[in-house]
Amino acid sequence: PPDTPGVVMSPLPRMMTNPIHEAPAPPPAPPPPPADPWADAVLSPEPAAGGVMVAFRGPGIQRKRRFVETDAVAALFKYVQAEAKPAGGFDLLCGFPPRQLAPMASTPLKDADVHGQAVQMKLTS
Repeated sequence: PPDTPGVVMSPLPRMMTNPIHEAPAPPPAPPPPPADPWADAVLSPEPAAGGVMVAFRGPGIQRKRRFVETDAVAALFKYVQAEAKPAGGFDLLCGFPPRQLAPMASTPLKDADVHGQAVQMKLTS
């Protein structure tokens, strides 16, 4: 009580509950990566002759396959995903020095300089 000698009422308890002093909310979590980044890629049936011939090398895959020239580089990723079934992420490298093919995902195979090349699958996770 304010009439009691020696007792001073402090405004601190009221200040500590002021919303200005509350901790900021954590930032929202980033969206999860898509479960299958190559789900929309077109993988045409293998042509009997012609096309783009690619040799694949890596864990779980050692084979050659022909692709339709107008299919995009993304078709290579879809093929490797279906055939090698990597448990995590992977990248495809081609040429010397090795160059990543993922940045060229929308490039037609005929323009990607992969015909007759060995494409190396590298696990990333």
